[in-house]
Amino acid sequence: MNTTASSTPTTVPTDAATGEAPSLYARRKKIHIRAVSGLFNDWRIALVILTQLIFYGTPWLEWNGRQAVLFHLVER
Repeated sequence: MNTTASSTPTTVPTDAATGEAPSLYARRKKIHIRAVSGLFNDWRIALVILTQLIFYGTPWLEWNGRQAVLFHLVER
């Protein structure tokens, strides 16, 4: 005697309000951004500002009357 087989058929889940099967192409739920705060976010912002200042500020440094940092890699 097989006790694992059930005689009840499987049912498709239905929407409680309409009694119909849910659509497979439902509208996506919107994703909303949220504000981030904390120590690591403050460090991230400070380091981004620092690296941008270094990147955009170093071409104006001079060494013996010439540009100290040259980003033109072809002519180095």
